[in-house]
Amino acid sequence: MRCLLVGNFGVGNWGDEALRHYFETSFPEVEWTIVTERGDGAREVPRLPLKPHLLFRSWFRTIRAYRRCDAVVFGGGALFTDIEGIKASLMWSAYAMVARLFGKPYAMAFQGVGPFRTRMGVSLSRGVFRRASFVSVRDPLSAGRLREMGVINLHETFDPIILLLQKEKVPAFGSMSGIIPRKNSPEGFIEEAARFASTDVPCKIILFEPDALAERRLAARLRMAIPGASISDVRTFGDAMREIGECSTVLSMRFHASLIAHVLRKNVVVQTQYPNDKHSALDAMVRVQGMAALAESARKGEEMLRAWMGSRGRLTRSGARTPSVAPEKFARVSAVAPSSRV
Repeated sequence: MRCLLVGNFGVGNWGDEALRHYFETSFPEVEWTIVTERGDGAREVPRLPLKPHLLFRSWFRTIRAYRRCDAVVFGGGALFTDIEGIKASLMWSAYAMVARLFGKPYAMAFQGVGPFRTRMGVSLSRGVFRRASFVSVRDPLSAGRLREMGVINLHETFDPIILLLQKEKVPAFGSMSGIIPRKNSPEGFIEEAARFASTDVPCKIILFEPDALAERRLAARLRMAIPGASISDVRTFGDAMREIGECSTVLSMRFHASLIAHVLRKNVVVQTQYPNDKHSALDAMVRVQGMAALAESARKGEEMLRAWMGSRGRLTRSGARTPSVAPEKFARVSAVAPSSRV
């Protein structure tokens, strides 16, 4: 089966690259083509020309990938939210529209939905999710928002990264304090981090998007507020597990970093970006359901998505299977993708 994987890939964010790695390794029976920022790696195609600088990329290969695929999968993350601007919702809606133009079924898999601040954001999301052939969400807040939009046929599951994390070796207990910002963390986070850091315990600033200039600048400001703090970059699963494993307490503004800390049984202080955002949902789910139940929920979500993809393969290709390409090792997150061509 051939599937086109759509997500915020190739921009240097560890969480998005981890989601890509999950799909490539957990569904080896699928021949994936991945839409990325640059689109010049093996089995990659560039984004559609929705921004001026993308007009000169070889995006016709993306159209060809739409034509060749059996289905399109929107692979996890919080793609549909306008809390930081309406542009993201407009862009991802365009990918769903192209799928419909080519008559390709699409799945919204392990999605985080909202929060929203505009009617347009809600309207765009409603149109995409109501036309999807398969919908699964990673938290109850997202499920509630979709039900308010009239999306009834959906599955509540959990972020699938938890299944990859459980396969990693758990590091020994650490004694450091860790601070995990976002590149757009507000001034209040810096003040909170300064209060969080203890003069008696070594502190480190852990960057999950280390190639982003904005995140580097924020890390420099944090170091000024916390004298003696070190800076660590996360680019692989091993990096993430090791850096957080060396901490006893973590102050985090990143969803997947907080998830790792919970898996490693660390004390997690969650700093939300907005009320009722994905971090709020994660904190509540861990407290109410526990990690074992969340992992089982993610596993069931994986099984349901596999069943959906199997049905699409039988319907569109009469049961024929294309040879799958062994997924590449998720070794490094970088804003610059490998230079090999399809």
